Amino acid sequence: MSRTQFDQMLKHRNDAACLAKGFYTYDAFVSAAKSFGAFGTTGATDIRKREIAAFLAQTSHETTGIMFLTVMFATMC
Repeated sequence: MSRTQFDQMLKHRNDAACLAKGFYTYDAFVSAAKSFGAFGTTGATDIRKREIAAFLAQTSHETTGIMFLTVMFATMC
């Protein structure tokens, strides 16, 4: 995933109202991904892309659009 793709997918992560402003960076994403050697590097290209997309989608969902640092409404579970 390129920096441009990352920025386009998560374009509101640095909005003024975002409590996690500045936390979700491309460099931090790449660094964290490298900590899990098989993440986005195993299988066919389509599988790798799906894995990264699923991770970003789940992270966005759980943090209300990458606006928070923690799962929101955890007490409802």
